[in-house]
Amino acid sequence: MANEDKKDFNAMLHNSKDMPKFQTITDKASIKKYRGDRMYFAPPIDYA
Repeated sequence: MANEDKKDFNAMLHNSKDMPKFQTITDKASIKKYRGDRMYFAPPIDYA
């Protein structure tokens, strides 16, 4: 990344951005691939 020295990764990790949230998807290929029409988006800290 070009601006790594300017980023505060700890702050970005703890910024929840209105998550967790569910989103309904309408793409038929995605529904078939993931076997459902709802996706769950977790906050970044849950992935760490």
